[in-house]
Formats: sequence, structure tokens, C-alpha cells
Amino acid sequence: MTLTAPVGGTTAGQPLALGTARVVVPNNTVVQGADTSAETEGVHRFTAETGQAWTQGVTPIYFDVTNNRYTTTSSGNVPAGYAWKNKASSATTGEVKLAG
Repeated sequence: MTLTAPVGGTTAGQPLALGTARVVVPNNTVVQGADTSAETEGVHRFTAETGQAWTQGVTPIYFDVTNNRYTTTSSGNVPAGYAWKNKASSATTGEVKLAG
């Protein structure tokens, strides 16, 4: 999809919450107000909260905007998709299949 970069701009590969309903992954680093393309589907690896194990294809994943990471905690976070691969609780990154 094409979107206009919000306040703070976008960073390529870093998840971006669009309101409280969905997460996209920008393809480019751009400044606020510039147009950029972003992925709405596919598998993306990014920082994840430790202390949480994920089960491939089962665990729902959310994006924690405050801490800029994926999490299994739904409260106050934006739905992102589901775990693409298992993640050990000690792992600092995880692979997420975006909900689209």
C-alpha cells in the first residue's frame, strides 16, 4: 500500500501501527508527510518482547507502539498477525506473519 508518513516519518523494515487496527512495514525511510510504500502482508522479523514464548501458526502477535516491539500482550497494543515460527522466551526477535 502507499501511505503518507506520519509524525516522525518511517524507517524501512520497522513496523508501523496505523491507528489501533493494523500494522504495516514500510519499505523506505522517509520524513513526515512524504509518500512511501508499505507491506500489509508477508513475514517480517523484528524486535520482540522477551519472557514470551511463541508457537508457530498459533500465537496471536501484537505491536507494542510504546516499546517498539512485537508482543503477545493484547491490552493496549495493535493487532499485527501471528507467529510465523516458534520463538523461545529468551529470544529478542521474532517472525510475524502480518494479518493483512
